[in-house]
Amino acid sequence: YKYNQNFSATNNENHIEAHVLINGDANLYFLDIPLTIPEMNLPYTTLTTPSVKDFSIWEETGLKEFLKTTKQSFDLNVKIQYKKNKDKHSIAVPLGVFYKFISQNVDSLDSYFENVRDNVLDFLTTSYNKTKIKLDKYKAEKSLNTLPRTFQNPGYTISVIKIEVSPFSVEMLPFSPVIPKAISTPSFIIPGSDFYMPSYMLVLPSLELPELHIPRNLLKLSLPDFKELSSVNNIFIPAMGNITYDFSFKSSVITLNTNAGLYNQSDIVAHFFSSSSLVPDALQYKLEGTSRLTRKRGLKLATALSLSNKFVEGSHDSTISFTKKNMEASATTTAKVHTPVFRMNLKQELTGNPKSKPSVSSSIELKYDFNSPKLLSTAKGEIEHRLSLESLTSYFSTESSTKAVIKGTVLSREYSGTLASEASTYLNSKATRSSVKLQGSSKVDGIWNVEVKENFAGETTLLRIYAMWEHSVKSHLQPYRHFSTHGEHASKATLELSPGVISALIQIRAHEINSVLEIPHFGQEVALNANTKNQKFTWKSDVKVHFGTLQNSLQLSNDPKETRFDIAGSLGGHLSFLRFIILPVYDKSLWDLLKLDVTTNSQKRQYLHATTALVYTKNPKGYPLSIPVQELTDKFIIPGLKLNHLNSGLVIPTFQVPFTDLQIPAYNLNFNGIKIYKTLSTSPFALNLPTLPKIKFPQVDVLTQYSKPEDSSVPFFEITVPEFQLTISQFTLPKRLSVGNAVLDLNKVAHMIGDLELPTITVPEKVIEIPSLKFSVPTGLFIPLFGALTARFGVSSPLYNATWNVGLRNNADHIETSLDST
Repeated sequence: YKYNQNFSATNNENHIEAHVLINGDANLYFLDIPLTIPEMNLPYTTLTTPSVKDFSIWEETGLKEFLKTTKQSFDLNVKIQYKKNKDKHSIAVPLGVFYKFISQNVDSLDSYFENVRDNVLDFLTTSYNKTKIKLDKYKAEKSLNTLPRTFQNPGYTISVIKIEVSPFSVEMLPFSPVIPKAISTPSFIIPGSDFYMPSYMLVLPSLELPELHIPRNLLKLSLPDFKELSSVNNIFIPAMGNITYDFSFKSSVITLNTNAGLYNQSDIVAHFFSSSSLVPDALQYKLEGTSRLTRKRGLKLATALSLSNKFVEGSHDSTISFTKKNMEASATTTAKVHTPVFRMNLKQELTGNPKSKPSVSSSIELKYDFNSPKLLSTAKGEIEHRLSLESLTSYFSTESSTKAVIKGTVLSREYSGTLASEASTYLNSKATRSSVKLQGSSKVDGIWNVEVKENFAGETTLLRIYAMWEHSVKSHLQPYRHFSTHGEHASKATLELSPGVISALIQIRAHEINSVLEIPHFGQEVALNANTKNQKFTWKSDVKVHFGTLQNSLQLSNDPKETRFDIAGSLGGHLSFLRFIILPVYDKSLWDLLKLDVTTNSQKRQYLHATTALVYTKNPKGYPLSIPVQELTDKFIIPGLKLNHLNSGLVIPTFQVPFTDLQIPAYNLNFNGIKIYKTLSTSPFALNLPTLPKIKFPQVDVLTQYSKPEDSSVPFFEITVPEFQLTISQFTLPKRLSVGNAVLDLNKVAHMIGDLELPTITVPEKVIEIPSLKFSVPTGLFIPLFGALTARFGVSSPLYNATWNVGLRNNADHIETSLDST
């Protein structure tokens, strides 16, 4: 084999480059040599490996079909280059503030530096002179009191080499036993030669400190003069250059090529390309993508991507543009998969355009086909989804729909399915509406068949809330021959709310028939209706089976005249089975003993019906308790508490309501009497919150009426707030945001990104209508007298009818009771 590599890197004024080159050759001829392996016994076992004769790894393992030849080679080449850009970006740096600060404080810095300089020099001079005086005094005292000492060292002969060394001496200073004053070196003589080294006297200089002289220039040391640089007010950053990347790999089996680049020219362009060439066609591909950013007359980004392969194809195109007057966006994606058993087509589109009105639409379409003869299965279907959004300053709406269909076979058995859904929402200043519809079905031939429907609708206004839900299911199931079931189920619920009124209804109906249990009908119904005068709640149940029926009902109601509670139940069915029940004592069947032949026969249905009713009749008479109210021309007065020796008034000072121009004048709250004006007018004012539009509240005249007691009713104040309109002033979205002292100019940010300017978005003036509102406040309490209470219970059947009535009544001068039974 052979192997070679080369690495290089370059950096100069024009570009930065790195290059890698690797190549090699190999010969795999040894894999084509036939191998012969004799039969062998595995140690410590009774196993024996079979013999192998003329086995070629090259041919038997499939390498011959994959590599084609035993001579293999490869070549790897990688290159990265950055081409520098001569242009530069200038960034302003506010150095003027820094220069101004230094120039204003440079004089004080010079004065401070001179003081520090003089103090340091004075300290050094004083310390040095004190040290010199102490040292001179110490030397003088030691020299008078101590004599000099001399150390003598006798002569000697170094053996073996016969070198003679003469005596030598060391004279010490009188004031120090360590520091020498003079040293006499020995002389050397080598016998039998002419070499001779004489003795020397070394006298060391005396230890003393010299006089300290400070240069005059040091006293003139000062800070350098400061001059403001007028030209350094910007920082220059080199503009982005061009970056390219090239990669290639070649061999006898595979070839890979990849190129990528990022180019900064009049537009910023990014390009990518990759391809492969392999022996199997399924692994060959081409992938190419380009993205371009244009900054002329706005900002526009366009991207294109494509992929091609034997089994997979795809493409993507998208565009986003921002101009001074408009903004647009669109994207399209397609994909195809085609294999021997599976095919698929996908298409997706997305568009957005706010020219006439801001709108966004999206659609997705998917079609597929699966066919596998080996699995005896097929599947073919399509899915479609659409979404749209629209918005203006006056409304917002969204619509969505989905449809799906599938048909095919599983193990030669056909099946199918469908799905459809729709959803919509609409919102404006007056109401909100929303609806959802869902339909689905699933069918497998001979096993099941199911259909489902769901509907929901809702609406909300300032005075009304309405919601409706419907559900229905049809099913048929037969998993095996001896069991089957089919039926229908339906449900419905409604809810309505408005001031003083509530209404609700729940209905459930179902019937189910199967080989185990037969239920031809099953029904449930619940209803609720209520307002300030009448309230009613009902429940009904109906169940039918193959041997009989069962019905139940319940009702609870209340109105100004009476309160009722009713319960009823009914059980019906055939009684022919009584003919087979023999009583040993009478030696007759139960049918004959009850003499049912007189009233009916075995072919007719029998029934048992039972009812119960409880009714309370209200008495219009009673004991009223009310607060005294004095009516004047323009107001009502309610007497308050009389407090002895205490100030019963509370003075509320004038105050300003925050974020409004409304000023509440001072007023006196007197607890001795509460005044309620027949007409109370509110002052117009405006609510002004930061960065939000101004909301204007008009003058509103609130009317108050007093209803006097009539026919033992409770008196009350009826307060009416008339319909009025709130005005939201015209509002322009800001282009500058301020947080504290910092201000962010969005226009400058947009201009730095691209040559564009943010559009001026103005929300027009809006008017919101507030509906009229009326409510009552009672001013008394009414305790009614006892009226009449009656109870009724009844049972009826072909054999027996019975009724019981019990009553309790409060007359003018006595209490009356009654009991009736039939």
